[in-house]
Amino acid sequence: MADLIESARAILSLSERRVEATANNVANLTTPGFKSERLYSETSPETDLHAPETSQLKRLDLAQGRLSKTNNPLDLAISGPGMFQFRGVDGLPVYSRSGQFKLGDDGRVVNAQGLALQTADGGDLILSTDAIKVLADGTVMEGERPVARIGLYRPTSGGQFLSIGGSLFRAPGDGVEEVAAPDLRQAMIENSNVVLGDEMVTMMEALRTAEGGARLVQNYDELMGRAISTFGQGAR
Repeated sequence: MADLIESARAILSLSERRVEATANNVANLTTPGFKSERLYSETSPETDLHAPETSQLKRLDLAQGRLSKTNNPLDLAISGPGMFQFRGVDGLPVYSRSGQFKLGDDGRVVNAQGLALQTADGGDLILSTDAIKVLADGTVMEGERPVARIGLYRPTSGGQFLSIGGSLFRAPGDGVEEVAAPDLRQAMIENSNVVLGDEMVTMMEALRTAEGGARLVQNYDELMGRAISTFGQGAR
């Protein structure tokens, strides 16, 4: 009986996590640069003291989102690997593929959260005008004069960025490396890579799985009721 309840608990817990991940993906359907999250199972090896355990982990789907044209010369889209680097509110670097930028009052190029875009040399990107040209390799031109270069970064050693909400990420423990051959597109943005149809299918599968877990609990209740009734009759 205990195994039945434990199985139901595991099923309902997995379904809940799948629904939460799907809901977060759908909520960010229109967030530029957002990367959807997927759940996958990982089973620990069996030992003399512990039976194998299956845990549900999240993995980012870093597939390229669709690129859209804008009328803002400060908007930048990444074609291929890498993320922009920003100076976080705590001074530590954060990363994103969202390239919707504007020029702050002090000349700093900032994103929607007000975080300053970083150059490949380190430091905030500061411009005197938004009438600029950005080359594919990230070089920023004011007229005929190059003023800075925007670097793109990816995790080293095959690691993955860690989501901190929306389209913002932290670097993994092994750090990042600069993308050797960046490909930036000016006056464009990368849309979210969330596919609504796929998310709805995942949501329905999670709900059907939850219904199965609920039926296990119902069956357990019915069996316990019969057992109590049988024992009660035998005691008379």
